[in-house]
Amino acid sequence: KKVRDPLALQRAIAILFLLRGDLETSHEIVLGITPAEIENGEYAATHRGETTWADDHPFTTESDIIHAAIHRLEGPVIGEGNYTGYENAKYWAMGGPKKLEREVPHPVRELLADRAKQYAPKCLARNIVAGTDDNIHCIIAGGGESRDIRSPSSGKWDSIAFIDTCELRAKGRLSAEECEEVADLQRAELLYLLRHELIKAGFGLDENSV
Repeated sequence: KKVRDPLALQRAIAILFLLRGDLETSHEIVLGITPAEIENGEYAATHRGETTWADDHPFTTESDIIHAAIHRLEGPVIGEGNYTGYENAKYWAMGGPKKLEREVPHPVRELLADRAKQYAPKCLARNIVAGTDDNIHCIIAGGGESRDIRSPSSGKWDSIAFIDTCELRAKGRLSAEECEEVADLQRAELLYLLRHELIKAGFGLDENSV
């Protein structure tokens, strides 16, 4: 079958590696790194603003979501820019160098909000689905700087709040029930993303089913 969107298929492959726990390979695929470009790509990832890599390899919203998921799963490990995985996850959830002022709506994020409302009552209390649209999050902006962003509109999935909740889980500060909800939502996100990207690539059902 002819591939309709090769980049969507590439992102789907990155998600499959992520589901297998291979964060490094998934990261390289999302960055668009080929074997010949590994050094340049890794340098760009750790020296933001010093190269034209971001302009030469523009990220879609899906790329940003996957990239954020990779770093969130890294957890407290120090990585890109000498920041923790959680800090980098927030950076990419908000578009990385695009410096979005607010989280971009996306079908996968809508599905996550719906799932949380149905199956994650404990985590809802931590505002992973925004209760108001006037909360402020502080995230890294690169170069040692930080910036404030607005939370999503009421009822929308809040990726930054979810990253904070995942960090609390890693620190042992969630109940067993909350931990189960977080694990379910993290896996659901990857499966929703995988289905979304395979459909964009031309496989499976039509896009309206996502």
